[in-house]
Amino acid sequence: MERFFTSIEKAIEAQDWYGALSTALTIPDIAGKLENPELGVGARYKGWYRNWLQDKYTGSGPAGNHIFLSDEDCYGLRCSYLHAGGGELERKAKHTLERFHFIQPPKWGRAHLNQLNNVLQLQVDEFCNDMVEAGRRWFHWTQTERPDVVQRMDALLIIHNADNGIPGLINFG
Repeated sequence: MERFFTSIEKAIEAQDWYGALSTALTIPDIAGKLENPELGVGARYKGWYRNWLQDKYTGSGPAGNHIFLSDEDCYGLRCSYLHAGGGELERKAKHTLERFHFIQPPKWGRAHLNQLNNVLQLQVDEFCNDMVEAGRRWFHWTQTERPDVVQRMDALLIIHNADNGIPGLINFG
C-alpha cells in the first residue's frame, strides 16, 4: 500500500493535482476490496470511507454535527471523476452535494472544506493528504488486526524497474 501513498505524495510535490486526486480517490477502492472482497464496489468504498475518513469531514456547531463530505458524496465524486473526469455528481449519485470545487494550494494560505449551498470546496493537496493519512492508519491497523487483508496485499500491482531486464522474465547481463 505504501507505494500508492508515496505516489500520491510525489504527485502533490510535483503539483500534479489530477494524478494525486485520481490515485487518492482509489485508496478506498483498494483498501475496501482488500478488507471486504465479498461486498460490492459501492458498499466497500462507502464503508471504508465512513470508517476511516468521514469523521475528518464532519464538523460540529451549535446546531449539531454537519457532514461536509459523506460516504455517498465521496463515492459519487469517485465515480464522476474517475469515470468521466467530472466534478458534478450524477443525479443518481447525489446525496447532499451537487458539485465539487477543487482548488490548488493558494499562495496566501489554506482554503479547505468550505460549503456554499450544495457545492463543496476542497483544497486538492489537503484532500489527498487526508486520504493518505487515513490509508496509512488503516494499513497499520491491518498489520495487527487483519492478517487475511495483509495476505491479500501480495496481489497488488507492482510496477517493476526493468533497467536490468524484465523481473521474473528476462535478465540482461
